[in-house]
Amino acid sequence: MSLVDAVWEHLATVKGWVIVVDNVDAPSQIGPGSGPLAAGRGWLRPHGGGVLLVTSRDTTRQTWGPDADLHLPPLADDAGGAVLLDAAPHAGTAAEAESLAVRLGGLPLGLNAAGTYLSVPTSRHRTFAAYQHALEAEFADLLGAEHPAAATDPETARRVVRHTWGLSLDQLHQDGYTLARPVLQLLAFLEPAPVPRTLMRPELVTEATGLPATAAGVDAALAGLHQYGLIHTPPTDNAEHSSPAVPQLQLHPLVREVTAHTQQTPGLR
Repeated sequence: MSLVDAVWEHLATVKGWVIVVDNVDAPSQIGPGSGPLAAGRGWLRPHGGGVLLVTSRDTTRQTWGPDADLHLPPLADDAGGAVLLDAAPHAGTAAEAESLAVRLGGLPLGLNAAGTYLSVPTSRHRTFAAYQHALEAEFADLLGAEHPAAATDPETARRVVRHTWGLSLDQLHQDGYTLARPVLQLLAFLEPAPVPRTLMRPELVTEATGLPATAAGVDAALAGLHQYGLIHTPPTDNAEHSSPAVPQLQLHPLVREVTAHTQQTPGLR
């Protein structure tokens, strides 16, 4: 019997276990063997008496299989406030923490960045209210700032708001999705409301970025961004119409704001 089979045979007799597999940036590298993860024969198996939590930039059903719950939603307002209070218990009231959590869209990465900042005694802004007020004038410094170690240390980059999505965009570019970054930046400069998919035409991408774009290239870019959780498609209610609903594209508010503050495409205009 292989080691992985022995582990899961034991777990079959245990209830209430929790396994966390963090930062699975390359799911294909999780063994053993070369079989697909969705087959459930390797280290990641979907059934049992516990919870298997995997964090990854890949959010496709094809990778993880039909039994996986994908795309955990942002934290609810009260839960986000509790995260901030746990990190910085002396920074204000529960209501102030919840207000800041709402401003950050319940995104754990943003909540962690804010809580870490507020927990440091030498930080200029020491309260939830002061931090939230400062975001309006100092967003780029507080959440969009460069980190000197991020370029050489992926673990640091994963914890810094500006850089964590950069890792995903770098990977997409390496995989051939050359329009992913400029398309995301273009979406970040549009209105925050959902954008009709039909608006993202190659002509618009070329005009906005100065980069040559084809319909296939835009399709691939949007598919890659969706796979990595950088855009999502809100559900549409088309019960009263016989024709298919027009798909919509939307960014999380914090992804949109950070991307707009840190855009690097010289041709975007």
